[in-house]
Amino acid sequence: AGTCVINADQAGNAAFLPAAQVSQSITINKRDQTIILTPPGMLFATASPGILGTFISGSSLPVAVTSLTPSVCTVANVSGWQVQGLIGGTCTVAANQAGNANYNPAPQVTLDITINKRPQNGLFGLFVSTLTFGGPSQTVSVAGGSGTGAVTFSSNNGNCTITGNSVAPAGAGACTITATKAADAVYNS
Repeated sequence: AGTCVINADQAGNAAFLPAAQVSQSITINKRDQTIILTPPGMLFATASPGILGTFISGSSLPVAVTSLTPSVCTVANVSGWQVQGLIGGTCTVAANQAGNANYNPAPQVTLDITINKRPQNGLFGLFVSTLTFGGPSQTVSVAGGSGTGAVTFSSNNGNCTITGNSVAPAGAGACTITATKAADAVYNS
């Protein structure tokens, strides 16, 4: 890109004198370019390295991909671009190419990527010994699960009542207790 000057010369011969030089200036414009982003595959919120996406630049110049939602995802520019989901939600990335002496800057391209929450590990260890009607309450607890969601307990019938993690007998018969761990930013319930 720039100004190209072309000179035309004719040296003449035995019958003609040399012609006066004629110059012509031609403006060579920078070429436009575009970017095409190819999204990565399914992503989950995770602390491990992310999944690669690819891009195509019309100029073959390096493309910089950045996260516009850094609380949801991060991006590294290695062998294409690599996105890592941090929490469940919508990750928005932007691709830019600034151009050079021969290419105009490419219009920014954005892409929305869904970051899925991860499934939790199972809960285990829910145990209550035998309750006696009119007897004392017992504390229940569980282990397992994933993330920071709170564990809640519930009962499906009136033979026991649950307050927090305390189970009190309310009548004779079976009492089924269900433990549920809530979702957080990374894990489903």
